[in-house]
Amino acid sequence: MPLADHFATIELGNAVDDLTRQLLDALAAMLDRVKPKKLDRSRSTITNGIEGISIELRHLDDPDLAVDIEAFGEEVVVNYGEEHEHFNVEHEYMEFVIGPFAADSMVPRVISFLEALITGRIELHVSHRLIYVSTDSYWINDQGERERFLNGGTVIPTFRWTKEPIVRTFDFR
Repeated sequence: MPLADHFATIELGNAVDDLTRQLLDALAAMLDRVKPKKLDRSRSTITNGIEGISIELRHLDDPDLAVDIEAFGEEVVVNYGEEHEHFNVEHEYMEFVIGPFAADSMVPRVISFLEALITGRIELHVSHRLIYVSTDSYWINDQGERERFLNGGTVIPTFRWTKEPIVRTFDFR
């Protein structure tokens, strides 16, 4: 299926570089394979960004489960909830061993990560403290066990305190 079957709006300029074209083609193939029933086609878009393209995947039922992808030049940033992951050509050949990061080059690694994300194999644990938000991202392996691959935080006054982390699973199936 073409990308237009998954996105209501696709507005790209004529100058789509090879890496971006590879990313879009791989994204279309992955969406065709996964068939995400909870993808809100009417609010999902692919548009020109400030320096590249912006892809917005909107969840049908929960706006907090949105996934945004920014692709510019040789870098792709995947934003999910309060967290994000950077992929770039400079680090393309780094040895990753956790789940979707085991792909051998950038575009397959990005698509593998996106597939894991929208099929519920990535969990985001969000904890609010009075002046910051901390996050832990976990890959759910084939045995159903969590493997942490990223933790971070942002100093921002939330004036909230969560006793237990809020767990977000970005399942679009």
